Amino acid sequence: TFETADGDVMLQAVAPDGDVRPLLAEAIDLDEVRDLSVRLLAGSEWSPTVGDVNLALDCVECENTVTGEGESARFDGQLYHFCCQNCLASFEERYDRLSEGA
Repeated sequence: TFETADGDVMLQAVAPDGDVRPLLAEAIDLDEVRDLSVRLLAGSEWSPTVGDVNLALDCVECENTVTGEGESARFDGQLYHFCCQNCLASFEERYDRLSEGA
């Protein structure tokens, strides 16, 4: 959904049966809509970016930043990230020990 500078709201959506009213009614109160115009698109492309953002994972063992050298492992279906093999081994050892005692 986009709002134009003059206050119009533009929405791009897929309406399989071609009827947009039920789709709009789920999102907004149609009684508040003064004018509704529907145009079919021949195609669309949108490539949003996040900009300059530093996204980094923390090692669950030592809280250092996980880099490309890091390791990932699943324990009971949960995915964990580690900065190095040593942290993975330490976590795995403690996890196994605690699991045996449970």
